[in-house]
Amino acid sequence: MGEGIRHYDMEDSESLSAKLGRFWNMLTPTQIIPVGFVLVILVGAFLLWLPISSKTGARIPFSDCFFTATSATCVTGLIRFDTFSTWTFFGQLVLVILMEIGGVGFMTFAIVMMMAARQKIGLHSRRLQQDSIAAPAVGGIVRITQFVVKGTALVEGTGAALLSIYFVPRQGFWDGIWSSIFHSVSAFCNAGFDLMGRYTPNSSLAMCESNWYVVIIIMALISLGGFGFLVWRDLIDHRFHFRNLALQSKIVLTTSAILTFGGAIGIFLLEIGNPDFESMSVSGKIAGSLFQSVTCRTAGFSTMDLGAMSTAAQFLMIMLMLSGGSPGSTAGGMKTTTVAVLFLSVRTTGKRRKKVEAFHRSVDSETISTAATVAILYIFSAIAVAMIISSVERGVDFQTAFFESASAVATVGSTLGITPRLGMLSKLLLCVLMIFGRSGTVTVLTAMTRRDRRAASRYPAEEISIG
Repeated sequence: MGEGIRHYDMEDSESLSAKLGRFWNMLTPTQIIPVGFVLVILVGAFLLWLPISSKTGARIPFSDCFFTATSATCVTGLIRFDTFSTWTFFGQLVLVILMEIGGVGFMTFAIVMMMAARQKIGLHSRRLQQDSIAAPAVGGIVRITQFVVKGTALVEGTGAALLSIYFVPRQGFWDGIWSSIFHSVSAFCNAGFDLMGRYTPNSSLAMCESNWYVVIIIMALISLGGFGFLVWRDLIDHRFHFRNLALQSKIVLTTSAILTFGGAIGIFLLEIGNPDFESMSVSGKIAGSLFQSVTCRTAGFSTMDLGAMSTAAQFLMIMLMLSGGSPGSTAGGMKTTTVAVLFLSVRTTGKRRKKVEAFHRSVDSETISTAATVAILYIFSAIAVAMIISSVERGVDFQTAFFESASAVATVGSTLGITPRLGMLSKLLLCVLMIFGRSGTVTVLTAMTRRDRRAASRYPAEEISIG
């Protein structure tokens, strides 16, 4: 009888495993990406919930662990508690792993593990990786994955080595090395988590306000992560000759430069007259403006008190946050290509041309339609959540809530300081925005809707007035 029970349990277990396998295989690539992120978040939240992760030895509420794990996996940086003061080395290590998975994509890790186990990488996995890193085709996806892993290790390793020159003398060898690795990973993955709470909790990089050495290294890591792996490869293949680059690479580099320097000039001018800004040295003003322009696009670090900034400067930062980084990068947001295509469309309409063009190339109508869809989804989801948060949270006005929701959906992590005191509903909504933003708005929209299988047909066209 005992053998019969064991036999039944085994069959039942195999049946459950087979069902899970069939369920996973039935999912489309666009469905697997958000589902995969949620599974990674749940595992991360459980590990952070363990007593070994907390410095007090007590379990932190699971809702807060889930929020932190979501923020790390979606490389956002919004936090409920100061990272250094709250989490042990084990907890901080979990955060680093979550940031890496979120930054380079969980499918990259899966393919690396398959390669290490010498397993065959099937077409399904290749298509998932193609969607994950925004590769143009399935062909050569394994080589691109190898490039991503090697490039990430090289850049993060170099960043950690350079940051150790700053951290080791101040914190000792081992603590300094760990801080260097943590901040290098966090910056490259555009995550915004920091360990500067050892000096002042929730201060981010304020103590490095005028330290150009640290500021330049962090900005370089953020920018390299935000350009996207395909742009890296294009630059290397064409030996950094701008003229020979693909259209996407040209748009990414040009738009990134305009947003970075235009944003820095805007912040500098809008903060003139602000007592906190005026008390800084000229070097500190320039460094602070440039750093905030870079980091508020996707990373979430700060060297200035964002809550003390002018309303106009905060709104400029919201626009920069929503713009984000580039496709196939560690960054979030609408992406630089989306912003560029929309502005090119405006220019084309103004000149009464029929085709959107850039760098002697034309942009097809489907790309323009997708760009408009992405922009609408990002902006309206941020506005909708901001309206709810400002309604349910006492003392939180709409712009402060909008700053928080834009930071979440663009996976930035900049905050005006309201995150620690938000209620359960607001936390849940921000988690949804972070997953929504990191998975990709179009990806989530496609995953939630069924494909129209009706035969291709075309209805009669009729003009409508616009504007």
